[in-house]
Amino acid sequence: MNRYLIILLIASVGSLYAHPGIGLVKDSKGNLFYTDLSKILKVSTDGKQTVVVPNVHSHEIFMDKDDNLYGVHLWYTGEASNKWMFYYWTRRKDGTIVKLQNDTEGFEQSFSFVRDALGNHYLNRKWKDGYEFYRIKPDSTIEILGQGKFDDIRWMFCTEEGTLYFIDLDKIYQLKNGQFRLIALNLIDKTVPFSWMDKRHSLYGLWADDAENIYVCVYSGQKIKKIAQDGIVSTIYQSKLNWSPTNGLFDKQGNLWVMETSLTNNVRLQKVEKSKIRKSEMPLIHIVFYLVVSILVLGFFIVRVRFKQSKHM
Repeated sequence: MNRYLIILLIASVGSLYAHPGIGLVKDSKGNLFYTDLSKILKVSTDGKQTVVVPNVHSHEIFMDKDDNLYGVHLWYTGEASNKWMFYYWTRRKDGTIVKLQNDTEGFEQSFSFVRDALGNHYLNRKWKDGYEFYRIKPDSTIEILGQGKFDDIRWMFCTEEGTLYFIDLDKIYQLKNGQFRLIALNLIDKTVPFSWMDKRHSLYGLWADDAENIYVCVYSGQKIKKIAQDGIVSTIYQSKLNWSPTNGLFDKQGNLWVMETSLTNNVRLQKVEKSKIRKSEMPLIHIVFYLVVSILVLGFFIVRVRFKQSKHM
């Protein structure tokens, strides 16, 4: 096997340890905005793509009802100082970019990109042997929503009306009117290129449609799953080759827009026409590709082990 191909395969798998972003939003006109972790890009309704916020490392973004865009720029200062720094920014409706604070050390916990239509921020924090969920109102008052025992809360999503959904490893819960409800479990699937991923990094972006069916990106399985109101789980989208979804949304016409990250940490936005959403299954040729790659990698390690054994004989 070509040694450079082996190196590329190993490097590609290793690059997955980079934490993908989930920042994908739309404004009132239907324009889309997403992060590639180095900048924010805009896809206009005519399909034109432009950079609208350069030089920001933002994993999440938020669009308010007035079409103002918000994000955070996070960076590491290096091993010498060993600090994480951040500041929040906004891109106003007129395109003006404003830095909302000075550079600050650490990770801010009083600001959330999970918000409802009234501008309430939704957050969680450790509580006894579980988690406490709360929201911060526009007037800065804090309201406790619920407390419960959960393993490891990951991404969260809030509807415009204030119903909260969140990922707890391989499960999704709903928090509404102070009551927790498990809506789906055992959601994690794995494909060969993403098989090394642990539970903490297997499920990513959450969102809902107008009927409040819930959608989740199974990053480790390269697919998007739908959890219907009756609890039935189905796959509506399957990424191809070395790409996997990290977030998605529906436009006004019902088309699905999928934000995908590759094994080499490239980011792209894919449009799936409404009529083709349920037909986005993985073609047989891609299944064969994954099998061939896994066999080659396995063969390489077997040969390597035997070679080391022969040297010691």
